[in-house]
Amino acid sequence: MTRAYDVVVVGAGPAGVAAAAAFAKRGADVLLLEAEPNAATRLAGEWLHPLAADELARLGLLSELPGAARAAGRGFAFFSDDGTAPVLLPYAARERALAIEHSVLLSTLRQAIARTPRVTYVPHARVRSVAPGTVGYRVDGAAHEVHAGLVVGADGRNSAVRSSCYGPRNAPPAVSHMAGLLVADAALPHEDYGHVLLGGPGPLLMYRVSERHVRLCLDVPVGSAVRSPEALFHAFAPVLPHAMRGPFRDALEHDRVLWAANRLAARSHYGAPGVALVGDAVGTTHPLTAAGMTLGVLDALTLAECGDVHAYARRRARMSHVPEVLSRALYEVVTREDESASAVRAAMVETWRAEPRERARTMRILAGQEQGRVVFAAAFTKVAARALRAESLAATPLRERAGRVYQLHEWARYPLSMLRGAAPVPRGEGAPQVAESAPG
Repeated sequence: MTRAYDVVVVGAGPAGVAAAAAFAKRGADVLLLEAEPNAATRLAGEWLHPLAADELARLGLLSELPGAARAAGRGFAFFSDDGTAPVLLPYAARERALAIEHSVLLSTLRQAIARTPRVTYVPHARVRSVAPGTVGYRVDGAAHEVHAGLVVGADGRNSAVRSSCYGPRNAPPAVSHMAGLLVADAALPHEDYGHVLLGGPGPLLMYRVSERHVRLCLDVPVGSAVRSPEALFHAFAPVLPHAMRGPFRDALEHDRVLWAANRLAARSHYGAPGVALVGDAVGTTHPLTAAGMTLGVLDALTLAECGDVHAYARRRARMSHVPEVLSRALYEVVTREDESASAVRAAMVETWRAEPRERARTMRILAGQEQGRVVFAAAFTKVAARALRAESLAATPLRERAGRVYQLHEWARYPLSMLRGAAPVPRGEGAPQVAESAPG
C-alpha cells in the first residue's frame, strides 16, 4: 500500500528543514527527503540574517547548536578601495545574525528535524519522479513511491523538482568563482561583524563562524588566473589587515581551499499547482550579501502560512524582490571597474558615512525586513544623485564631465525595476511564475 503524506519536501538544507518544521507545526504529516547528506562540507551559506535566525529558533531547530561553534553577527563592516576608514553597517539594536560553518548548521538542523513530531526524515533518498500527487524515490537501490498533497522543491539551484515543472534549464553562466577557507586563531578588526573588503581581484568577505575560526570567501572573476594558493595570497593579502596575513598564508598552505561557482538566476519561478519551490530552487543571488539562506527560510515559512502555491508565489514575489535587487546592485557596484561604477561606489560609501538613517535602511533591506519598493528606489536614487552631483562639479574638462554624467544614466535601471517588478539582472528572465499545470 502506498503511503500518503500531506507534504513531501525534497532537499534537507535550511529551507527544506524550515519548510518541514513549519508544516509539521501546523499539523501536517511531512516526508523530508535528502539525496546527499554528506555534501554538507561544500562551500555554502553560513550567515543567517536576524529575521531568519529568529524564525529557525522559534521552530525549535537551533536548541542543540553548540555555543563554541557559532558566532553572533551585529552587521557588516565595509572597507572600500579608497583607503578610507571602514563604514560600520549595524543591524537594529539587539538584533543578531547567526554565523556558523555550513556543515555544523546542517548537522544541527537535520538532527532537530529528525526528532520533530509528524516529520519523517529519509537521508540518501534520491527522487526519480514527480507526478501529480505522487513522488518516486530510491534509497539503497530500493524504489519507493508515496502520495503527496503538496511537493516542496528545496533541492537547490539544480532542482529536479523545478525541472519537473518547467523542464531542464541550462545553468546561467558563472559571474565569478568563490574560494573559501577557514583561518584559525585570528582576530577580526571588528568582532561580531561580517567584513567586506575591496581592492583585490574581487571583493573579499570574512566573518567569524566559531570561537576559533574565521571564514574567508575570496571572489575571483571569471577567467582570472588567480587559482593557486600562492596566487590567491598575492592577490588578496594586500587588502587584509596585517594581523590576518600570516594566518591567511598558513590556511592556504595547510588547508583545503573550497571552490564554488557563483551564478545569478532571477527569483522568477515558484512552482505549479501542487508543487512549490523554495530557496535556491526559485533563484539565486550572489553570496556577498548573504541573502540566499535567509530568502530560502522565509520562502519556506511563507509557503507553510499560505498553503496555496499561487498565494505563496504572489507574496514572495512581492516580499523578496527588494532584497534580491539590492543584492545584485551591490555586487555590480563593488565589482565593476568603469568610471560610472566608481562614482556610484564612492557616492554609496559617502552616503553611508554621512547618514546613519541610510545605513539602517540598507541593513533593513538586506536583512529582508524592509520590502517597500519605493523605499529601495528612494535609497538608490539618493546615491545616484550624489554621484551625479560629484561628477558635475568635478574639476575636469566639460566634455569629459558630460560623458561621465551620461554614463551614470544606466544605473537608473535599478530604481526603475521597482516600477516593473522584475530584477534588472540577469536579463532574459521573465516575471514571477507559477506553471499552469502540474508536472506530468
